[in-house]
Amino acid sequence: MEGDAVVTRGEDTTWEEKRDLALRDLLVRRGERVIGFDEYLDIVLYNPEWGYYASGNAKIGWEGADFFTNCSLGPIFAEAIGRFVIGVWEAFGRPREFYFCEEGAHDGFFLRDLLSFFRREVEFWDALRVIVFEPWERLRRRQMERLVDFAGKVEWLGGVGEKVDVGVYFCNELLDALPFKLVELRDGGWFERCVEVFEDGGLGWCSRPIGEGLAEFLASYCGVERLGEGYLAAVRPSVREWARGRSGLFERGVILVCDYGYTRSSYYGAGRGKGLVRCYSRHRCDEEPFEKLGSKDITAHVDFTQVAEELEAAGWKIGGFADQYHFLVEVLRGWLLEKDGRVPVGEEAKRMRSLRMLVHPEIMGRSFCYLAAIRNWPRGRAVPGFGVDAEEEKVRNKLELCI
Repeated sequence: MEGDAVVTRGEDTTWEEKRDLALRDLLVRRGERVIGFDEYLDIVLYNPEWGYYASGNAKIGWEGADFFTNCSLGPIFAEAIGRFVIGVWEAFGRPREFYFCEEGAHDGFFLRDLLSFFRREVEFWDALRVIVFEPWERLRRRQMERLVDFAGKVEWLGGVGEKVDVGVYFCNELLDALPFKLVELRDGGWFERCVEVFEDGGLGWCSRPIGEGLAEFLASYCGVERLGEGYLAAVRPSVREWARGRSGLFERGVILVCDYGYTRSSYYGAGRGKGLVRCYSRHRCDEEPFEKLGSKDITAHVDFTQVAEELEAAGWKIGGFADQYHFLVEVLRGWLLEKDGRVPVGEEAKRMRSLRMLVHPEIMGRSFCYLAAIRNWPRGRAVPGFGVDAEEEKVRNKLELCI
């Protein structure tokens, strides 16, 4: 940072405090007293030097981490996604060149487990090309170190590249990390809940009338008439940009989105008007986004109906939607049938324990969902992992889309 810091620090300041103060200093230097919550998140999460994600400060896993996710439970999750990807490759006729693209690879643990699984499938391995979309240099370096054994197989791009023939795009908990706006219903109309930045680096809540663009977004995505006074909603216009940016990815292929969230009627349910902003640090959850800047995750659930609508508008067709329990059991059906009647031991027992956590309805089985968008999909074939849930009418009904 250039010049003297606006927000000062003492000699005994900890690294966590330095990060917090540096981000407050950046906010003050912007010179704007009021900013949208999405603008605030863009700084505290994605500033390249100090932001929680972009600087590589996010800690995912168990001991010493802030939160755990699917890939924290061992290789069984990667193997399930691997079976899905190979199923797509087979559905497209086993092409000699097939792309797997991941966005939001973080520290590369998932991709390492996935490539280890793929390497056992010789014919597929020969056809496989891997691309990681990663705009942040620190994370790229970390991923390259983690994937050194696969250096000749993986290509890194700073953003989504040119269209390729056929493949799978996968993102796990990417959309919930996109910056979002907060809007509140008052006196029959929407107001944007914003962040007020004080000269000493202090932060607080304030409100302002919503702009025209946000008003159009809200009119098309949720019905004001059924929501009560004081209702607070987290909305992501940024999903539209994400979907459009991936509109030209494949001539033939699948986009698979894994995240936690709801369809629209549940997302904008009467009981969800408070406590939408979740912050995670050292496996503790709070609702204090103005504390420990740059050292905690700040997130909100995903509206899967919105994701489906935006992907359709970008030229994709929705091919499947299921919660994690149903998706993983379906995609791992063959593997599970092989184990039927046998008592698992050793590594197999570990995989089974991990799978139980992944599919348990009170842990991750219901809260995480999978959405598949398809392009030029072979007629008459179900998308792997979705089975009968891939029937078009059922998918559209579950996602509350127009038939």
